[in-house]
Amino acid sequence: MNRKLIQQPTTLLFLLMLSVLVLPGIAIGSKVQLGAFDSPIATPVIPSPTPVPPPPEETRRALQYIAGRKGVPVEQLVVVNQHRREYKLLGRVFWAVTLLDTKDDRWYNVMVDLADSSLVEDVEAVEQAEREAHRARYGKLEPALFDRLETMRDDEEVEIAAWVAGGPKRSEEELYAALAAKYPEAQTALERSGKPMDVDDRELGRKIEAEYVRMLEVDVQERIQPLMRYLQGQGYAVTTFGALPSIAVTLPKAAILELVERPDVGAVYLSGKEAQPELDSAVPSDRAPAVWQRGFKGNGVP
Repeated sequence: MNRKLIQQPTTLLFLLMLSVLVLPGIAIGSKVQLGAFDSPIATPVIPSPTPVPPPPEETRRALQYIAGRKGVPVEQLVVVNQHRREYKLLGRVFWAVTLLDTKDDRWYNVMVDLADSSLVEDVEAVEQAEREAHRARYGKLEPALFDRLETMRDDEEVEIAAWVAGGPKRSEEELYAALAAKYPEAQTALERSGKPMDVDDRELGRKIEAEYVRMLEVDVQERIQPLMRYLQGQGYAVTTFGALPSIAVTLPKAAILELVERPDVGAVYLSGKEAQPELDSAVPSDRAPAVWQRGFKGNGVP
């Protein structure tokens, strides 16, 4: 049988079916009609912008206060950060707000006392009062170590880290000057960017930076030597941390209480404890996205 005779009806049927699919308005009989064409390519869904929640009453009070105090429209101020801030030793709790003046590019910090709704603009004064209360309560001891010592026997040991008091032997400017005197390229970099290791030759830059770290370590080791000799003389093993003016040592309670009386000890901490988040109140309330939406993204800011 001729194969072409078999293929012709099949071809005609295929063309008829194709015409039904592609030609609008054509129907077979009276009940079959073309439906809507569904594209296999999904239409992209554009998410709507996340609405910015209205600020709490304390934030609105801060906005009104700064607007009146500085003589700027409220609409000119953007809330950059807002969070609860507690000063435990003072027994005071505030709602802290950071504002940005979008016209003059000025920043303002103000706190609302949650006890009486009074506003405090001098945040540093409150911080200083808390530091003084901390010193009066704990002395040189970190609160966690203070609490631990309360329950320890005099001969019970615990690992501590001690921060050495006083400033560095040489300032950063003096160290930079020493590097610039040794390397002409460092002098050029210092004049150009203020950093002697910011030279064009990367290998030389790493060399200068490594020497800077070594100079820091030498100064720090000289600074902590009296404390190390004191502890090692009593048979304690002391660990140092390079350019960090701190030592770690395991001591009994009685020795720790003697240690904090030394003038070359600035602060003593409980070592080996698990780290705890310190920004649990600030991060969730950060309003950086609101600032970005206003077009302030830090472009061009060094």
